[in-house]
Amino acid sequence: MSHQLARAGLTAKGGQLIDATIVEVPKTRVSDESRERLNNGETPAHWDAKRIAHTDGDARWTMKHGKWFYGDKGHINADQKHKLIRAIEVTPANVDDRVPLEKLIDADAVRLDSGKTVHADKGYDAKATRELLNARGLRDGVARKDDAQRYDQTGNQRRNQKLSRIRARVEHVFGGWEKTMGKRLRSIGETRAKSMIVVQATVYNLRRWVTLDARIGGRGASTA
Repeated sequence: MSHQLARAGLTAKGGQLIDATIVEVPKTRVSDESRERLNNGETPAHWDAKRIAHTDGDARWTMKHGKWFYGDKGHINADQKHKLIRAIEVTPANVDDRVPLEKLIDADAVRLDSGKTVHADKGYDAKATRELLNARGLRDGVARKDDAQRYDQTGNQRRNQKLSRIRARVEHVFGGWEKTMGKRLRSIGETRAKSMIVVQATVYNLRRWVTLDARIGGRGASTA
């Protein structure tokens, strides 16, 4: 897909927009004891093959905005100009957003020429994040959490407000994704979930490509 987009004149440009979205899967109703075993990668006692096949032992619960969700996360890197997904990682929903960050960011020399700044929300703010970006030659566009050692947060708030105008573009990506396919799966298990989430991201890119192609007068249609 990336090669086809490049041939169509849709190479990644502008900042790198990093974020994650929750994709829900069928809820698994089990006892606390069985849940603990599943979370440890073990099979609950007395479960037969059919019960195992119909239980998702890979998805996890997580809370967002005071509401609980069960499923996985799609972590993405989208480019600022075209709002196309350039990289994706899939994890259980309870994995910290910062865990797959190193795999998502693009520090290739060609990419650095057009998009050195990495934009992300406060959930990515950490010393380790800043050190990673610096080591890869990338600019820090991550929103800051309030500094507990400072009474006046005005500096952080102004910085966050300025960056938010750019970072908000990633919400357009997730909005288009949800409008097109929704964010629920009917599959069970990590392998199927990963495959289907990647397919959903690809479908979003294809629809976005069609939109962009129409705006530039069909320039990319004959080269794809």
